[in-house]
Amino acid sequence: MTVNGLAEPSAARDRLNTEILVDASIALAKFFRPSDGWLAFLFLTMNLWVVIFSVEQAEWVTGLELTTLLSLSIITGLVLYRIPVWAFLVLPIGAALGLLAIIWQFTSREIGLVTVTNADQLWLRLSLWVEAARTGSINIDTVPFAFGLMVITWMTGFLATWVFSRYRNFWGVFVLGGAGLVSNLTYLPPQASAHLALWLFTGLLLVSRVQSVRRRQEWERRNVTYDGHLGLLSISDN
Repeated sequence: MTVNGLAEPSAARDRLNTEILVDASIALAKFFRPSDGWLAFLFLTMNLWVVIFSVEQAEWVTGLELTTLLSLSIITGLVLYRIPVWAFLVLPIGAALGLLAIIWQFTSREIGLVTVTNADQLWLRLSLWVEAARTGSINIDTVPFAFGLMVITWMTGFLATWVFSRYRNFWGVFVLGGAGLVSNLTYLPPQASAHLALWLFTGLLLVSRVQSVRRRQEWERRNVTYDGHLGLLSISDN
């Protein structure tokens, strides 16, 4: 048997493995594809990223990785929307996963010049803050504030993605993101208004894409012939 003869089966196996991987990736993309397509989902993600990026730029608390947390929440919302059960069962799962992600972030890095070594220490600091708020005393610990920002970030990304993917409703994205962005810009320098412009631009792309997809779907249901070369926003990503 020659060297070439030995190499051919190996090359064939490599090609087969590559084909299997590609087919599996395509199948997963089709399975998790939102009703309005991946391009609309990309615009939604960009819109949320702008909001969280502006919060990170404000540096309310040092050491926060809100963009990473947002990305995880978006992925979680996308995965859970495929579970065909009632919302009151899915939402607690998403919240629990978010809590685990937040604990992981706290215990894996220094946040607000404070190191939290485990979940018990995190709960202790939160309980001390609650006790101070209840009794009217002063608590200057940055951990509760950082925890609140992370909870808001997770729930914004998770709920916006889940509602958009499951119910095809994108207005929740603008309500959640817009409220956070406007509140944050109040405390940022004037040049930070570029975040608002970028948020409006990505929001416009999202609305345009969604309307384009839904209009084409309506035309197809009615067997209406239309021009397939209507620009970038009309590209099919089925």
